[in-house]
Amino acid sequence: MIRGRRAPRPFSGSSGGPVAPRPGLAAVLLLSLAAGCGGGPVTSLTADQDGGGTTRPTASAGGGSPSPSASHKRRPRPTAGPTTTAGPTVPGGPGATRPPPGSGDCATGPKLVPTCGAWWGVYVRNAWQDSSITGLEGKVGRKFNIVMRYFDWTDGPAGRFPDASAQRMSAGRHLFFSWDTRVYRTGKPVRWAEIASGAHDAKIVRPAAERMKAFGRQAFVSFDHEMELNLDSRGTEAEYVAAARHVHDVFRRAGVTNVVWVFTTSGGIYGDMPNKINRLYPGDAYVDWVGWDPYNFHRCHNAGWETFSQSIDRSYRWFSQGIGRDKPLILPEFGTAWDPSNPGRSNAWHSTIPKDLATKYTKIKGLIRWDSDVSNLGMRCGLNIDSGPGMLQSFKNAGLDRYLNP
Repeated sequence: MIRGRRAPRPFSGSSGGPVAPRPGLAAVLLLSLAAGCGGGPVTSLTADQDGGGTTRPTASAGGGSPSPSASHKRRPRPTAGPTTTAGPTVPGGPGATRPPPGSGDCATGPKLVPTCGAWWGVYVRNAWQDSSITGLEGKVGRKFNIVMRYFDWTDGPAGRFPDASAQRMSAGRHLFFSWDTRVYRTGKPVRWAEIASGAHDAKIVRPAAERMKAFGRQAFVSFDHEMELNLDSRGTEAEYVAAARHVHDVFRRAGVTNVVWVFTTSGGIYGDMPNKINRLYPGDAYVDWVGWDPYNFHRCHNAGWETFSQSIDRSYRWFSQGIGRDKPLILPEFGTAWDPSNPGRSNAWHSTIPKDLATKYTKIKGLIRWDSDVSNLGMRCGLNIDSGPGMLQSFKNAGLDRYLNP
């Protein structure tokens, strides 16, 4: 989970899809970031409209969908090291498990679970523009397994998924739709009780189900990610559960069988948050994957530096022993800030990911790198991939590892 919440990014289908702000037309996003590993308070942030944080950006005048918002709580640093079990290693990749990804022996299960390794994904600013994805792929020497997009609770371009761009991007990639119960253009939240009552079925829910059914390909859908940070504005825990189950059931009754449902929280394991997340969980019959959004915010939250392992360890252990015990795990958003005072450790942040996953965090079967920046209290917070010298190369090297090419 992001240590802070992000806002959905505006989307614009380059041919027939939603119209989103073009590059350079920044929309201001209100982000409320909650640091994932420390138990600090939620901070108020502003992020550029582009679609990759917990906060959602405002859409352009032409009508686009806001970007993901960034609002996560800081979680206390883990006091103990990882306690997960390492799998057997084989030659050809750091800590690769048998069969090694890329060997031709891997397969994809019925719920998009790779039988070995983990999916490598990305969320980029201006994700509705094909070139934003393909341009980055050219720089890192591979296609991403997953491309993430954010959509709001409207029947306009900002809320219609899959759009034309998503249709094109699905060639050789899995799509991840994060469906936010708010209106990006106005920032107005939608109450979960209204959704559970069926008040939005005719205009929003059933049309989305029909579009997904027509789409045909399997895709991830996360209903209102990081919902635990929105209880004040959208309803109670029980109302969220009722809304999530209702949406799931509308899709089921419509004959939709290609949606893989992801339950995504910010991942903050502090105070009463574990009990709150348990109460928000819709139930195993309504969830296929369990995810959270970890970040190493560092100076953006005036926090200490965390390695990739430190940023996910505490939450991993809690989820893998709790509601995620029998589910594959995913990081729908993850990333790091750049530390100009210590470039070496900044570049090393990505390099440990393949081995960490293969040896300590084997239940994580997918992760999606947040590639955008935000501003926190007037200070620019670079969570984008190419945030400092060497960062893009270290990310590229990690993504070329066999473990991340199932």
